[in-house]
Amino acid sequence: MSKRKTIEISEIVARANNMLASSVNCSQDARLAICSFVESILHKTNNYRGFAYLSQREVPEGYRPGINCDENGPLEDMEARFANCDDTRRKYIG
Repeated sequence: MSKRKTIEISEIVARANNMLASSVNCSQDARLAICSFVESILHKTNNYRGFAYLSQREVPEGYRPGINCDENGPLEDMEARFANCDDTRRKYIG
């Protein structure tokens, strides 16, 4: 019989955030699965505090961001804010 093992929720969130931000070999579908997995854990444990989309400077060069920003933050025009973006490029707060 194996012993029960645990991991901190913060460690799961940190690992997921790293994969969502820096993965170049991971497909958008795979990142969406990571998002669903993390959200389910956070909701089930009452630790969900939302997420933020990643800007261009937070994702690998040449990859689409989660949100378009300028030097002042997210663009004001909502259509431009999310034009040609990848909504799986996000980081969870928790």
